[in-house]
Amino acid sequence: MVVQIDIRLPNGLKMILALQLKKGLARNEPIFMAMMLGSLEIPKEMIPKDIMYGLENYSVVMPDSLPKSLPP
Repeated sequence: MVVQIDIRLPNGLKMILALQLKKGLARNEPIFMAMMLGSLEIPKEMIPKDIMYGLENYSVVMPDSLPKSLPP
């Protein structure tokens, strides 16, 4: 179930309507919830070397900014 969220709370959080959740449950659609709790600063010494290798060597794969829409 993918729900476009247009309800914003004063604190910046977004939420879906109970009806949207109910419809997804009725259709037996898989439902996932993601919530960012905060960012963690992890010292580089704690990151495994193979992970750091991938992060450093493939950092140029994604552009700095993404296009606003897909090409035709």
